Amino acid sequence: MPADQCPRGHLTPTAAERDARGHCRQCERDRAKANRVSDSMRLTMVRAFEDAGVQFVDDDGQPVAAAEVVRQLAALYAAGALPAA
Repeated sequence: MPADQCPRGHLTPTAAERDARGHCRQCERDRAKANRVSDSMRLTMVRAFEDAGVQFVDDDGQPVAAAEVVRQLAALYAAGALPAA
């Protein structure tokens, strides 16, 4: 890799334009955008499951155990409330 490029091939004429991993600002923007999209997709999924009746947080604001969430999902699937894959 040339010294004036980040690992993804973007031009970075000076070291000041790269982070500690050697990635440039464009890479950082791309990563941040991908994270925002992923976060949005996860939130959409959680909201859809909550609308179907799955509880991820109890009445005290504490996270529900993963096994309980799986039990709720299985019950909804068995009842036909969730689509098949």
